[in-house]
Amino acid sequence: MPGMKSSKCPQCGAFTAIPPTGLEMTCEYCGLARPVPDADRRRQQMEKAERARRKAEEKVRSEGERRAQKEKEKREGRRRSAVSWVLTLPLKLLPLLVVGFVAYQLGLYHAFFGDPGRQHLDAEVERLKGEGYAGIGAVQQGRVLFGPTTLYLTLEQGKCYALALGAGRRITQVRLQARSREEHTAGRTNEMATTARLCPRAGGVRQARVTLTGAGRFSWALLHRDAPALKVKAAPQPRRRVRRRRPARLRRRSPATRRRPERTAPTGRSQQVAPPQEGDEPVEP
Repeated sequence: MPGMKSSKCPQCGAFTAIPPTGLEMTCEYCGLARPVPDADRRRQQMEKAERARRKAEEKVRSEGERRAQKEKEKREGRRRSAVSWVLTLPLKLLPLLVVGFVAYQLGLYHAFFGDPGRQHLDAEVERLKGEGYAGIGAVQQGRVLFGPTTLYLTLEQGKCYALALGAGRRITQVRLQARSREEHTAGRTNEMATTARLCPRAGGVRQARVTLTGAGRFSWALLHRDAPALKVKAAPQPRRRVRRRRPARLRRRSPATRRRPERTAPTGRSQQVAPPQEGDEPVEP
């Protein structure tokens, strides 16, 4: 075949193709077996390939062992971390427990998850409706944390308003304040429900400050009714000035009419007045 290397057989003289692999070649005519011409080079290549194969196998085996060792170390590390986590769990939960206890003592639980006092508000609204009030808008909720909560109310002139509140905690104070410094404090305090009433003389936005006994939630609703007719007062009459006479003892006397008291002869302490005897006549001064 063209392009294929061949070698002459020393026994029969025929040309035999050199195989691409292997260290020996066999004559096709006489069957003589002999080594290939480049047997040494092929042997070196085969040894080199064998060393590379063994090295690759060793690398694969070492990688497998290293991977298995890492997995074992990971398992042991996870086991140790789980044990340490269980042992240190109380110490990790201690700050959370302290924060939760402090928050509960401050009443923050009631501020976010407490009773909003809707049932107390409904009873207060029903009582106000019996007095002729009508509701404005829907019932709203608010919360008190560390200080009074401010509600902004838009009131109109000529109507009387009632701010009804119901809370899960006792209400200590409800104060309405306007731009004109008009203030009103609820009459009933320290109860679960209360009402603040106001008939504004001028419209505008007013602030209502709500204070509870602690942090908590509350519900509120605004009701109104027509203001009663005001009585017109009569204009005051000017008062006449009445001149009062001074008492006689305080009047000033003129020098001509001023009388001096009469002087009497002084009597000494050593002088004694003899008691009247029988038969003596009284002496007129």
